[in-house]
Amino acid sequence: MKQDTKKHLRILLYGPGGSGKSSFIHSVDSVCQNRITCPADACSSGHTVTVTVLFLAYKTYQIEKEVEGQYYPFVFNVMGLESKGGVCEEDIKHAMQGHLKEGYKTPDINDKADILVCVVRADTFMSRGDTLAKMNRITAAARDYGIPQMAILTHIDEACPLVKESIKNVYKSNHIKMKSFQMEHLHNELGIRLTNIFPVKNYHEEMDLNGDIDMVILRALRQIIQIAKDQVKRAQKVGMGG
Repeated sequence: MKQDTKKHLRILLYGPGGSGKSSFIHSVDSVCQNRITCPADACSSGHTVTVTVLFLAYKTYQIEKEVEGQYYPFVFNVMGLESKGGVCEEDIKHAMQGHLKEGYKTPDINDKADILVCVVRADTFMSRGDTLAKMNRITAAARDYGIPQMAILTHIDEACPLVKESIKNVYKSNHIKMKSFQMEHLHNELGIRLTNIFPVKNYHEEMDLNGDIDMVILRALRQIIQIAKDQVKRAQKVGMGG
């Protein structure tokens, strides 16, 4: 029997409002195109496709290569957890499974998420509440579906004066690893492995690319893509009865 072909890796980003989800896509877009591009939520230089997920606008962001009209073989989807008007965990569960339309029971293999990435701020401690409860239920569902998970800590320069002085210091900053508590907090609350939690600084007001910022963004992206690829391989083995 002929197996469905996976055309691209699907990366599903979620997290509280203002955590830097769209900014991360913008940063990846900028690094991949070797220039500062417009933010993903403003005028993405890549391509966006909007479909309806139950009652939501579901945007898919493709990252364009330096050669116009050519795209990288991975896409991003973003779903926010704003305290008011944000999506509920059921919507994200549907998105993880690739149910892009209400009543769509047999989604294409390309619609399913290959990795779930939680995006939170390094400078804001998440106390127990509605948002964290949603995130707990979402991560539990991802484990049930067999979808791997990662986390990205943004605004690391705001969380640590040493990192604000130089992004290079992220690799030796105890403040990022310990004093912010976010890594341990995400690990304990959501069950995300510490090795799969990456601190980054998104491009925001910069006019030019910065090699140190590029490095932390690419480090996180590389791990996201590798884990997603491994997930696709596992799914293909299961599909072939391996």
